[in-house]
Amino acid sequence: STGAILQSHTSPAVESALLSSVSAPSVPDAAASTILPLVREGKLSPLQAEGVTLAINRFNRVFTSKGSGRNDGDMRAGFFIGDGAGIGKGRQISATILDAICRNHGRGRHLWISVSRELVQDAKRDLADVGCHVNVHDGAEVLDQMQGGGKKGKGLGAGGSLGKGVLFVTYSLLVSGKRMEDIIGWLAGGSGGDSNTFTSSSSSGKRKVHVDATSKAIEKLEERARMEQNYTGVIVFDEAHKAKNLEADTRTARLVLALQQRLPNARVLYCSATGVSDIKHMVYATRLGLWGSANPLYPTFDSFHATLAKRGVGAMEMLALEMKRKGIFLARTLSWDGAEFHTLEVKLSKEQIARYDGAVRWWFNVKDQMNAALELMNTSPPKSMWRAYWSAQQRFFREMCICSKIDEITKQALKYLENEDHAIVIGLQSTGEAGMEVALEELVKSLEEGAGKRVRRSDSGKIDFEDMALTGLISTAASIMTNLVRNHFPVALPPPEIPKVPDIPPNGFATEADRLEHMRMSDLADRIKNEPPPEPIPELVECRNAILESIRDLDLPPNPLDDMIDRLGGVENVAEMTGRSGRILRKNGKYKYVKRFGGPSKQKSYGLSMPVSREDENDRLNIVEKRKFMEGKKSVAIISDAASTGISLHSDRRCKSSHKRRVHFTIELPWAADKAIQQLGRSHRSGQATAPIYKMVVTELGGERRFASAVSKRMAQLGALTKGDRRAATGTDLSDFDIDSIFGRRALSWTYAALSDQPISAPSRNSNDILDKFVATEGMAAQLKEKDDDAKRALALAEAANALVEVGLTGDPNVKKFLNRIAGLDVARQDLVFKLFMATLDDVITDAK
Repeated sequence: STGAILQSHTSPAVESALLSSVSAPSVPDAAASTILPLVREGKLSPLQAEGVTLAINRFNRVFTSKGSGRNDGDMRAGFFIGDGAGIGKGRQISATILDAICRNHGRGRHLWISVSRELVQDAKRDLADVGCHVNVHDGAEVLDQMQGGGKKGKGLGAGGSLGKGVLFVTYSLLVSGKRMEDIIGWLAGGSGGDSNTFTSSSSSGKRKVHVDATSKAIEKLEERARMEQNYTGVIVFDEAHKAKNLEADTRTARLVLALQQRLPNARVLYCSATGVSDIKHMVYATRLGLWGSANPLYPTFDSFHATLAKRGVGAMEMLALEMKRKGIFLARTLSWDGAEFHTLEVKLSKEQIARYDGAVRWWFNVKDQMNAALELMNTSPPKSMWRAYWSAQQRFFREMCICSKIDEITKQALKYLENEDHAIVIGLQSTGEAGMEVALEELVKSLEEGAGKRVRRSDSGKIDFEDMALTGLISTAASIMTNLVRNHFPVALPPPEIPKVPDIPPNGFATEADRLEHMRMSDLADRIKNEPPPEPIPELVECRNAILESIRDLDLPPNPLDDMIDRLGGVENVAEMTGRSGRILRKNGKYKYVKRFGGPSKQKSYGLSMPVSREDENDRLNIVEKRKFMEGKKSVAIISDAASTGISLHSDRRCKSSHKRRVHFTIELPWAADKAIQQLGRSHRSGQATAPIYKMVVTELGGERRFASAVSKRMAQLGALTKGDRRAATGTDLSDFDIDSIFGRRALSWTYAALSDQPISAPSRNSNDILDKFVATEGMAAQLKEKDDDAKRALALAEAANALVEVGLTGDPNVKKFLNRIAGLDVARQDLVFKLFMATLDDVITDAK
């Protein structure tokens, strides 16, 4: 007993109602012997100690195997910390490492893998906070010394300064070159060089030396295998969701799996709030003992996955309960008590609607012009042409949706900032950097061709955009259009297909006729290869140029990220934490492209340690920006997907801006639910003075619901698996947006059938109000003045049917495709089609009840 009642955690923490219905197993005193003193000293909260002691207890279990292959031996059990942001995964990892060091009498080497090199500072802090004063080595530096050997490898031996402690590496370092072998070599006790190679001191070529060298090599390999088998240190997969794509056979996922197989007795700790966002993504977590030799019911992961996938979300909930009951998994999260959640639906202004509808007409015109060009040439479209068209159109209208929110977001943000008692966090997924480069290159072309100005280029021919004077912010939405037209608008006949020439038979040709036919095909293939490409048709080149010129008349909005920075006070007030390398800034009324990092730039020194790659340089810059935001020097933080992991932006009681409540705008919904949770967790963490206000910003456009729908569905799955309850992923309820379901597909099928059969009929029992509102819109009311209500509704249904045909929607009830494509309709018809579908969905759900 500590003699006093201990607070369970620094901030209120909760567990889902479903997961809290079962208890984790009790832990023997021996497993908690090193951890209880930390709780008494206040270095660990009881909540954190529970996770650590369960992990220590789990490491005492070994799965035995009857197989004889290299990967079939005994294997130590692992543990999964699935706590949400703010519970203190770093402290729990550090205490687990401390326990392993104590049990090994202060010796041992341990591995901590995370997503960013800058997080090594957090690792050092967490280890020191629990009293684990060991060396934490930067993986890149240690592994470079290992490869160097000789003097460079000094200190890598068992007694050297680099021979013990914690090796901190990133997932990107793990997959680069032969780093994996170096990491295993260091962990298993190697002191430098490649442990799989050997050299002979003699070059006489005598057989005896050769035999000796071979036997020494075998001995060395056997010794290495023994060292790998005997390794018992801790391997931490921090932010383990980075290894989830084993199914897609990514190098990261394969090496994570291989590392566990090579070191079967390692204490493996998986840590991630979103590491099991889908059953199929759990394949890397082999040490949980859910399949394979540890569980005869499921000899392979595929059999385990197939069984649970068939049973849906309910089975995922049962799995989470079973994992907790067995003591292999815990998932707690900070209480969302005090946090506010609002869905902010932005109404489009008349100007925004006119701009959107103008862009819709442009896309339909380009489609018609592409078809006309193909007819003129009497040829079929290249395979990639229409795929590129629909893909570009989806990206374009998604960007238009984001741009339409900027007015409302900046207006609300500035209002919050007036009293200096709030700080703003804005989350988006992409920065539009690729589109920015296209737009700048297009600007250079127009300057050189139209104005006759020469733009300065480097010796390699690259343009230094920093030397260009710009008239304003650049539209990355326009660059999507430009890119499509320049690369995919057909202006010339496709080159003739080169015939495939068969190989010459090993025994020669059977007949003279075969030889002559082979010669003829070879000559034909050579002739086609050497022919110049077909000449562009002047009429089509002129048409393409006219389309490119028409983009300038559309008055498209600027890049949303640059626009927000400009409106919210510039870089002096806005901390940008993204992965992009450059941006357009305004200074003294003039606009210039400025590099954030890398290359010849006047802003390339940030007072940081020397980076080793673009990724490292970007990480360092983002850390500096984060520090300025937390210190209150900047009142707005904008984060993209590239900075959504490992950065804390909450009202931390220890920082100077703790008095400012965070207002977190989610401007762009991520496709993956786990990314949404990672981003929400940046502003809601333990030790915060106030809980944040969340505002999920969506437009009234039906097409944008495609993204909200997908995230809602994934959040339900993620909540079920990681928290044992499908409603527990976050404190907000996105279920209103979940339309990509069995009911959604059925409703879409009914909608298609009603609008394609003759005569056309209303898909929903409640269609009349929707149809009446559509015919009352400004554009329709004048046309239908003389007609009765039934005739007006019939014409509205015909408009909806034509709209579906125009965007290629017939037959297949694919909800994602439907929501993608209707974004390419003008606002009035998009609203009509979407509302008819939603009314039909309501009917389907009512009938199902």
